[in-house]
Amino acid sequence: MSELERCSGLFKILGDETRLRILNLLFERELCVCDVMRVLDFTQSRASRHLLALKRAGLASDRKEAQWTHYSLVPGELEAFLSALKYRLREDARCQEDLKELELWLEEKQQRQACQ
Repeated sequence: MSELERCSGLFKILGDETRLRILNLLFERELCVCDVMRVLDFTQSRASRHLLALKRAGLASDRKEAQWTHYSLVPGELEAFLSALKYRLREDARCQEDLKELELWLEEKQQRQACQ
């Protein structure tokens, strides 16, 4: 695959609002599919499909833990681009709401686990 094809594919992946919202969350930390589902109010298939697209594009990696799949951003050559993207996303009101919802969800999740 040529660099031009790779760049074109990357922009196709990033040209989707759903994937940008997921990237915005992954800038914070590694997340499991269930976290993305809950915070963005997505079905499991929708969340998994978009996370897989980010993985195939080389932007995210995954790891399995029991029945859960956790995703995180892949550091490397796209860091400057992703840093600029993160800055832009953080200026967006909808993305700010997503981050607030993520914080609330993670607190609730932690409290549930502490009670088990």
